[in-house]
Amino acid sequence: MIGRKGGNPVDEKSLAIDVLQSLNRADSRIEAIVQILEHLKTHLGVSATAIRLNEGNDYPYFLFDGFGDAHIEMENQLCSHDKEGKLILDDDGGPILECMCGQVLKGKASSESDFISEYGSFWSNNTDELLKNTPVEELGNTRNVCNAQGYLSIALIPLRTNEGIVGLLQINDEHTD
Repeated sequence: MIGRKGGNPVDEKSLAIDVLQSLNRADSRIEAIVQILEHLKTHLGVSATAIRLNEGNDYPYFLFDGFGDAHIEMENQLCSHDKEGKLILDDDGGPILECMCGQVLKGKASSESDFISEYGSFWSNNTDELLKNTPVEELGNTRNVCNAQGYLSIALIPLRTNEGIVGLLQINDEHTD
């Protein structure tokens, strides 16, 4: 069982069945993803879910449920740009992706940190405490928009294929734990 807000466990079997039924019944991949995001949001009791997918150099939101327009406008693009709007590249010639989403997508989040899983997912059940108690160097290039908008619990899970990380599942909530 997965824990959730209020201490009530999530029925993983029920969630898995709902997700598989959506995959089998959906008329399109977009419909399937919309339904899966709805199932996650409902079963986990969170306020917002999203999928980011690779598009060119960036990973904009492909679909989202629960995030406001202001959040999407501020956070849709992760690439760093200079004052002239030119893409800023890292030492390897790839785009610099900002925020914790970018670190997870680039596979550069350190699993030595308490908030990064061994497979590169970011998890925080209290971003206020995380930001207060974690050195800036350990957090990396974060914008803290999610925290500023009141999201205290955040999960960022890389979506992988045989070709590498192709996107990100994002789960946010205003409550701790």
